[in-house]
Amino acid sequence: MRIKLALLLLLPVLGYLNLGILSKESLKANGEMILLELAPRDPRSLLQGDYMALNYRLHNELNRKKELRSHRGQIVIKKDDNGVATLDRIYNGEDLAENERLLRLNFSGRRPEVATHSFFFQEGKAKAFEAARYGIFKLDSDGNLMLVDLADENREPISPKAYAEEQPTTNAQ
Repeated sequence: MRIKLALLLLLPVLGYLNLGILSKESLKANGEMILLELAPRDPRSLLQGDYMALNYRLHNELNRKKELRSHRGQIVIKKDDNGVATLDRIYNGEDLAENERLLRLNFSGRRPEVATHSFFFQEGKAKAFEAARYGIFKLDSDGNLMLVDLADENREPISPKAYAEEQPTTNAQ
């Protein structure tokens, strides 16, 4: 009886988790690609493996504009001919131009956040990602973003295979 009850309680949890996975997979497959200019901060985390801590120009602009710091909802971003998005204004329900998109703001504490601040990559590939200048995102119609890759100054996705393998350091005794 206990096993049946546990399974009965577990099914909705598993269903909810699977819906979350399916929505992210749908965003990755069907979302519109946009680029956000970034400034890499920290190339490694000893506890979590290799990753790059990211900061976005758009995020810095949000925090500089007082009226946007406490805005909850969506903002309008403009996408240029290269796919790079920049902050335009607070969304107030008006129609959008062809090159404008909505972006949903999330809050971490009292500050608005536009996207994740971490990009994980395979151990030993940090050198390749030092060239990162843009985050490549998928954007859905609700304004949700998903980071899918990093791009170089030419807005090309970074391929670690194009860079020489980094050699692990060893301590000679």
